Amino acid sequence: MRPIIGRITKFSRVDKNNPCPVCGKDHWCRFAVLEDVNGKEIPIVICNRVQSDIEFWDNGGGFIHFINDIPLSVKLQSIKEKKNNSIAPLERRNLIYQKFLSYFTISDTTMQSFIRNRGFTKELVKYLGYKDYDRRRIFQISQELWEIYGDLTGIPGAYLKEGKNSFKYWMFGGIDKSILLPSRALNEEDIFKQGPIQAINYRIPGVEKNKYRYLSSANKPNGTSSGAPVHVSIPMVVKKKNIIGITEGIIKADYWANRTGMIVLAVMGVSTWKTAISVVKEIQNKIDLEGVIVAFDADKKTNQYVKLYEQRLIEGLKKIGVKTAVAYWDLMYGKGIDDLLKNGYMPKYKIV
Repeated sequence: MRPIIGRITKFSRVDKNNPCPVCGKDHWCRFAVLEDVNGKEIPIVICNRVQSDIEFWDNGGGFIHFINDIPLSVKLQSIKEKKNNSIAPLERRNLIYQKFLSYFTISDTTMQSFIRNRGFTKELVKYLGYKDYDRRRIFQISQELWEIYGDLTGIPGAYLKEGKNSFKYWMFGGIDKSILLPSRALNEEDIFKQGPIQAINYRIPGVEKNKYRYLSSANKPNGTSSGAPVHVSIPMVVKKKNIIGITEGIIKADYWANRTGMIVLAVMGVSTWKTAISVVKEIQNKIDLEGVIVAFDADKKTNQYVKLYEQRLIEGLKKIGVKTAVAYWDLMYGKGIDDLLKNGYMPKYKIV
């Protein structure tokens, strides 16, 4: 891959009205602008499916494609710059998110679903802090949080909404009937204990595509992007202190961690693999890390994108001197590592 000189700005997601011109899909990829050393702005597409000779290494990953053959109206509409606020310090986010989650409970229906369908225990679900999101109460909750903590600028998910007579008030985003999943950072004081809440992920029921999202208020008044933080799952009982796992998705990581007793990192999506490298480095600095097990979904045998980003992750781990093994299994036994373990099977391992 050849390097590229310049600054990439003005990111905007593809959508149904403006799908990715490279792969034709309406999600995952992004439009952006490459500002070269002379200040010239060049429209580009960062496609997460089709490779090019220029790889994009920032959060989200992908490959850069130049789009000079795309109609100007699409370029201008797609790469419009949108303002975003700086994220609040981790300590403040944890304080507010802890209080935010305290307003919600988990229903018997949701609890039983985790127990019957996913192999969790009631004790584990409570330890992890999963909750049902009830949007009917969100106005009152938002106002109480504002009264307690003041200006909520910098808290992903919070934004100023304008009502009648130009009255502005704080609100939180998200979709009703979803399940709230705390995303935790590394505990700097003791990495074998649960860390602070850095963001809140939520799972949308009955949806197959993009069913996991972060509470985020990017591009909204006084809103803030959540970014793509790496969730650090600490099991209730730590049994393995020198080996960690990496997978995609908070629920997978939480289940795997608690079935094996080891720390597991969860990236937001396979294309955000690079975010895990910095966390692994932090862990390296705190313990004598013997190795990392990578366990992306079993469909990597047929999904070239999952396979591609798994290889990128492996290469990244090798560069920082980490011994790496890949977990693999047949898709018939379960798609994710959590499905495999719940179904009573174990993965095979290959040192890479």
